[in-house]
Amino acid sequence: MLLEDKSATTWENVTNVIPLLEDVDRIKIASQPAHALKARAYLRRQRPDLARRLVRADDYRPGEWTAVKPLLALYGLWTLRGLKPEERKAAL
Repeated sequence: MLLEDKSATTWENVTNVIPLLEDVDRIKIASQPAHALKARAYLRRQRPDLARRLVRADDYRPGEWTAVKPLLALYGLWTLRGLKPEERKAAL
């Protein structure tokens, strides 16, 4: 498992981990669901070849972030407004 903690944005996060992903067989992006969806879409934009290695991660765990989940969901949906319709698919 690799954790990148230097980025200020999701786009930077994806950009900064690309060198770490070159030789891996499977890529899982584990995060809050809307953020993970955005990160997968950004990987598809930046490196479609690596995006083909994406596999499902557990984006949601029951009881996790219960108090703030509605706010995070609204914010996540608002930030996803810039994605193209074909990038909004949850399935890999």
